[in-house]
Amino acid sequence: MICPLPRGTGDVIQLAHGGGGRATQRLLEQIFWPAFDHPALSARHDSAVLSIDASNETVRLAFTTDTYVISPLIFPRR
Repeated sequence: MICPLPRGTGDVIQLAHGGGGRATQRLLEQIFWPAFDHPALSARHDSAVLSIDASNETVRLAFTTDTYVISPLIFPRR
């Protein structure tokens, strides 16, 4: 069974926009990226990497809103 893309005028966010496919891409390209034009967004990553200083060393933290679960939960230090 194939679920067709919902038809609409584009002025309402629909469930299909959260699927990560073409509808998501159109929403990002037509609405979000033009409205939030910023160098950090121009990289078009789906996460943010922050560097913080803690206990005399720099620690990098990655944040995302994806629901994909990774393993291992904590990565080994390099």
